[in-house]
Amino acid sequence: MLSLKKSLVSSVLIVSFIIFPLFALAEKDYIEPDKEAKTQETMAIDLLAVRPLGIVATVAGAAVFLVSWPFSALGGNSDEAWDTLVADPAVYTFKRPLGDFEE
Repeated sequence: MLSLKKSLVSSVLIVSFIIFPLFALAEKDYIEPDKEAKTQETMAIDLLAVRPLGIVATVAGAAVFLVSWPFSALGGNSDEAWDTLVADPAVYTFKRPLGDFEE
């Protein structure tokens, strides 16, 4: 099981080290896109990079919420904590149209 985790982490790191420098190379040829147009590139970046990070943020926020829930319940702000830590990242990840970063 540990070997599988090491392989998965290694694979993610290798892919990250290969893909992310390509974004820096593309930056020098950057042309201001039309605000309304969703290009293939923005949709691909959203699908391959932003959505997985949103899922991680949602899961991490849920873990932090579970730890902080007794304290936020005592303070009377558990709804606000839920919205900030779990609901907002989930809405940004799952309800937003693909390639639309404005919402």
